[in-house]
Amino acid sequence: SISTYVGKDSTETTVTAKSEGITLIANTAVTKVTGNADVVVVAAGAEKYNEATGEIEHNDIKVESAKMPIARVEGENITVTLTINTQADDAEVTITGVDSEIIIESTASAKNVTLSAEGSKATVAGKVETIKVEETAKEAVVDTKSTAKVETVENKAESTTVKGSGTVTEVKSSENVTIET
Repeated sequence: SISTYVGKDSTETTVTAKSEGITLIANTAVTKVTGNADVVVVAAGAEKYNEATGEIEHNDIKVESAKMPIARVEGENITVTLTINTQADDAEVTITGVDSEIIIESTASAKNVTLSAEGSKATVAGKVETIKVEETAKEAVVDTKSTAKVETVENKAESTTVKGSGTVTEVKSSENVTIET
């Protein structure tokens, strides 16, 4: 069940997740999440919509010093950064998270990262066991920084790029993948 909800009318910029339940963020004002949660979901509604241009503008949310089984990005053009000792079992950009990104900073870790949205990106400076790029994630990018340690990248999408100066032990792919190191 949802234990923490930040809707579109809230003015909160920092959210403290409760230790049980789902923390659901559907608000453009939120810039930081702390605490522990079963699941953190950044949903549609967290996108910044520019009425003048009709474009969805970029939004950044940092998750600091948190432990959670699941961090999920469902909104478009959103970057969620796991930082300062944050640990996630699963971090995911869902199929609706077009052009969104998960960043795992050097002091953070995730067991699994899944990219399901077109144009999604995983930027890793910390530790990740497995990055899965689903077939729906055309033109996905996995970018490893020099401090990154990624055991496996499993790619099923077209036009995926794996790049950077970090350590990637193995790349498995059923599609052509560009590897830039």
